[in-house]
Formats: sequence, structure tokens, C-alpha cells
Amino acid sequence: MAAPPKSKLDANQVLQSSFDDATGELRVNASLSVGGGTEVIINHADDSIKIGDGTNLIGSTLIGGRYKLDVAASIMDGSGNTFNSTSGSLNVAPQDVLMNGLTEADAIDIDESAGTFNSYTYYLGGLAGTLLGTITINFTNSSKNTIDSVVRT
Repeated sequence: MAAPPKSKLDANQVLQSSFDDATGELRVNASLSVGGGTEVIINHADDSIKIGDGTNLIGSTLIGGRYKLDVAASIMDGSGNTFNSTSGSLNVAPQDVLMNGLTEADAIDIDESAGTFNSYTYYLGGLAGTLLGTITINFTNSSKNTIDSVVRT
């Protein structure tokens, strides 16, 4: 592209001509094209990400020193009944939840003693029979109002 011809305007006139009188903005005739990829680095120390559609954002709650997402949960039992939760906690007896291989049990050893967990051990052939599996529900505290995790062994 060739350089424009020299102006016969003095320096003040050139500067005045550079601005749009109506908006006070610099007059520019330019185009910009961005090529290639753009790298975005997200760091837990200085960045925060919100998940949602811009209006309805997923929240989080600090439980036991860790942030956990607030989500709605649905669990279906073996009869097709659905247990729903939109409050962040879900009260479901583990024997109501369909667990592959545990539905054959004819005996369950239940430990709901004090502490932060409940344990449900499933047997076939009575309590002295064959161990089928154990479900341990860990709670965030001894009030056992909020489930932290459910583990099957």
C-alpha cells in the first residue's frame, strides 16, 4: 500500500481533522483479523468460574472444609419409585436403592451407631452366610443430616 500524499494542512489542522466533531472520537479506518488459537490459562488462586446459563447459576456450599456443588438428585428404587432432592440433602435408606447383587440378600447387619457413618452389610444365608457387600454412608457430621459420600464394597 502506497503512502498517502503529503498534507498542506498545518499540525493543528491535522490534529483537528483526526477527530469526529459529532462524537469526539478518533477517526479510524482499520480492520482487524485474529488468526490462530488463543490460550486461556485458568488458575485456582486468581480465577473463579461460574457454571450455568448466565442467569441461573449452579451454587456451592462449604461442607466439612470443602466446597460442594448444590445439585438436584434423583435416585430410583427397584420398584421404580423416585426419591428427589432439590435441597442439597437426600434421605434414602440404602436398602431402598437398587444395588446390583444386593437384592438377593436375606439378612442385613445394620450399624447406625453414633459417629459420622452408617454401615449396611448384606448377607445371603443369614448373618453367618455369604457376604454380598457393604454400603457405608458417610455424613458430614454426627447429626447425619447431610451425606458426604456413599461407598459400596
